[in-house]
Amino acid sequence: MSEQNIWDILIVGGGPAGLSAAIAASERQNTKVLICEREEVLGGIPRHSDHTGWGTRDLRWNYSGPAYAKKLISLVQKSGPTIHIGTTILKIETKDDLHDVHTVSPQGIQIFRARVVIIATGCRESTRHSRLLPGKRPLGIFNTGALQQFVHSKGISPGTRAVILGSEHVSFSAVMTLKKAGIKIVAMIEPDAYTHSFSPVSWLFQKWYNFPVLLNNRIVGINGDSRVSSIKVEDMLTHQKNEIQCDTLIVSGDFTPEVTLAINSNLAIDPATKGVFIDSMLQTDRKGIYACGNVLHGAETGDIAALEGRWAGGNAIRYLDHQMFEAQKIRISCESPIAWISPGNILSPSQTVPAFLYTMHVNQRVRNAVVSARCNGEIIWKKNYGTLTPNRRIPVPVRNWKIPAGISSRDLIHLSIE
Repeated sequence: MSEQNIWDILIVGGGPAGLSAAIAASERQNTKVLICEREEVLGGIPRHSDHTGWGTRDLRWNYSGPAYAKKLISLVQKSGPTIHIGTTILKIETKDDLHDVHTVSPQGIQIFRARVVIIATGCRESTRHSRLLPGKRPLGIFNTGALQQFVHSKGISPGTRAVILGSEHVSFSAVMTLKKAGIKIVAMIEPDAYTHSFSPVSWLFQKWYNFPVLLNNRIVGINGDSRVSSIKVEDMLTHQKNEIQCDTLIVSGDFTPEVTLAINSNLAIDPATKGVFIDSMLQTDRKGIYACGNVLHGAETGDIAALEGRWAGGNAIRYLDHQMFEAQKIRISCESPIAWISPGNILSPSQTVPAFLYTMHVNQRVRNAVVSARCNGEIIWKKNYGTLTPNRRIPVPVRNWKIPAGISSRDLIHLSIE
């Protein structure tokens, strides 16, 4: 294959992470950048989320979802990469220093060759089946993404009375979408004893939109033949069961990274995050292949995913210019209730990384949490976080860690809550 048929950087995914990676990569002179997006329109999830709160960290402005997507698309078009929509990536094969990217589209099966590939395939929201909710299988059960596509993209109101399962940030996005569609919110169900979004947000939404949040409750039945007619919930403390009349159930949150492409391409998967395994440069276990956004761990906000896209795009440029140097990966282990940290390693010799890059999650609520990192028994960092809650982003300032000299890949950094 001739040089003119080789792309410098090929980006898989046209959401905030992929578009931002393309914008950053296009800053390099005479760089051939190709974006492949499986949908017919660029923009990703924000296109369907018609409420504010998008773009504050990356674009320094508070956009609605569609306006944010439109702005990113405009910036991409100005930067000049080639765009292929309706194109699904099947797998990536590496030969020497080049990557063969296998695609399928209306033009048929094609192989594109690239020096660098950036994976930005995002994540998937859980479904009724993945949560093993018992009961019948009538119409009227949606996740938040499907609800927003019905309401914002197609102008369809899919019901009249809704129950929301989950209390993550995205659950309150579902609240705003339901209200815009004129659907009454009957209740929000949360199996834990606390909401997973911020307490002031939960309180404000309950008062403003007039619905109860039923904590310590779980769904034990779904009723209805052709359409949902009610759900049965159980109080997990008293074991009392109640039936709630509704015709719509929104199963929200509990995101999983979309790693099908990574698995098909034999890239390493982080067992803790269930996302693509990467280092602090966002490079995977294969040289020249990077990953960013919610394919690493679901789910970050769009602007954090976009910042990761910028970091990946910038590192792709440095890779092409041979400015990346060999470094050892020092693994970070997490002690419960810390579920994971991403990236799950640091590079030695240490390199400057952006403040937003490292994040951790916990698997249960912890009050008065003091988090520390130790290496060979010595504390290299400590911070008082106060209260930590599952499904919330917890930034970790790894660049402030005092990494000991002479550390090697045989060593281990231990992250725990004191």
